[in-house]
Amino acid sequence: MLFTRRMFQLAVMASLILSPFRGDVIAQQPAQPTVTQARPQAPPDETPGQRLERLGVKEDPGPEPDPARVFIRWGKEYRIEKFDKKASASKFDQKEGWVRPYGWANIAREIYRDSEQFLWVWEPVPEKVVPPPPSLEKRTDVVTTPLDPEQIKFFRKFREDLLESPFRTTSDAVRFVESSAGLPKDGSWRNSLDVADMNGDGFLDLVVPPQRGPDSAPSIFLGDGKGGWRQWQIQFPVALSYGSVVAADFNRDGKMDLATAVHLCCVIPFLGDGKGKFVESSEGMPTDFPTRRLVAVDYNGDKYPDLMANSEGPTMQQRQRPDGRIKLFLNQKGKSWKVINVADGSMNVGGDYLTTGDFNRDGKLDVAGSSVYFGGTDLIYLGEGAAKWKPLQRDWLPLYTSYTSLTSGKFTSKKADDVILSIYRQWPQFVSADDIPPPDVRLAVGLERIYWKDGKPARETIARWGSRLGIWAISRGDFNRDGNLDIVFVQGDPRRLVILLGDGQGGFRKADTSGIEVPPIPIYDVKIADLNKDGWEDIVLMYESGETMTFKNGSINVYLNRGGMQSAKTASSR
Repeated sequence: MLFTRRMFQLAVMASLILSPFRGDVIAQQPAQPTVTQARPQAPPDETPGQRLERLGVKEDPGPEPDPARVFIRWGKEYRIEKFDKKASASKFDQKEGWVRPYGWANIAREIYRDSEQFLWVWEPVPEKVVPPPPSLEKRTDVVTTPLDPEQIKFFRKFREDLLESPFRTTSDAVRFVESSAGLPKDGSWRNSLDVADMNGDGFLDLVVPPQRGPDSAPSIFLGDGKGGWRQWQIQFPVALSYGSVVAADFNRDGKMDLATAVHLCCVIPFLGDGKGKFVESSEGMPTDFPTRRLVAVDYNGDKYPDLMANSEGPTMQQRQRPDGRIKLFLNQKGKSWKVINVADGSMNVGGDYLTTGDFNRDGKLDVAGSSVYFGGTDLIYLGEGAAKWKPLQRDWLPLYTSYTSLTSGKFTSKKADDVILSIYRQWPQFVSADDIPPPDVRLAVGLERIYWKDGKPARETIARWGSRLGIWAISRGDFNRDGNLDIVFVQGDPRRLVILLGDGQGGFRKADTSGIEVPPIPIYDVKIADLNKDGWEDIVLMYESGETMTFKNGSINVYLNRGGMQSAKTASSR
């Protein structure tokens, strides 16, 4: 037997507490689109039971709530804070039931109680940040476990997966120029946006999910085809938590619709009229599938786009294991949806990325998801037809690894899709140096390419380096118009955007990229599209706030590609 029970327990414990360090904080932003009131107001003859149901709590906070007490409300933690009305802004500049407690700050809170002199508001409790693991060199309490010969053999091989592997480089350059006029320069934006022509004017627009903070609505920024943007004043029926959004024509009426993956909730589709008004169309959708990522794909070829989403992983609100980790939602002509499990509840897959393709060249749709589970390797599911998928065996990817983000595409073949995985890998603390000398890098980040060879999955390292900062934004495109797919991602240390130019045969070289500066705040998405119709693929970056709840510095930035593949000398002289 390769692993002892103790080693298994240690791996499970690590899966619950270890993840690539990101430094997330909560930031708040009032919704700009018109949305309906999320919480009903108190009727004059409200009973105590009805009051608790309206407030979303199990115990009445009372007229003078303890500001230190935490209430579980609508599945989230809140405190109730008291403010003098003299310092508050008029509540009429916010949607009904909300107020800006500090008039000088654009921060909105939902009102709990309103008197002549004071306001009491619901204050979200910031999520706890799990710090990065401390340096092993400084640890004095590490307990090692004696290894048997088979385990020693395993960890000697695993040690090779932590060795540094630098980027192959090229002198070719890709030059960008920022074109973000009209896009938000503050806020807290996550997890994934989409690009589509939402108003039918022939120009691509940005469809952005609700911000992190008080429930709000998606935002749409209309493009002018030249790199300029303006916010579209849309009408949205409900307020939502943050997550992801995709755009597609679900009912084939020629008007673009959208669907949201809602944190701690579910997937909700909305039908659009092409003029900015959306109505919910979620019949058949489950309401208890926490997710932050979804994709649109026509699974059954009926030309009605279907949806697929993956679980966001374990949450404090879950009382039992979900029945599915990845779900397919079959579109019934935009009127209702049929739910099918791709990965059942026993699989350790769930995170912020999902991709589809034909990985093994059998003509059937395969699925790959990222995983927040440290040591979770249930990432890939091979299509068998008839809406059935088979998970790959669990011994082909290294343990003691989080697979934080991914993308897929035809990097090496026109007949099959490769998967590009980002990894965050740690050398186990319990392995004694007497058995195996530890690697120089004990926390490694990098990229790996997954492809099929002789009917089996194979793995190849693209690059690997020592770091505590994982890769959370990755995509692919053809930035130099040579017909080969390239990889783009944001590296945490050093902080920069990296483009790896592909050669069409599985090889990649790091280009000299200019014109894009990546600030040291959490980034959640990178999207690729030709936004100004010049034939070159451009880049959209979306950031969450890295500051406090009062001063939000997240943003959405667009960078236009100014020429693709060229020498660095030529690029700098343009």
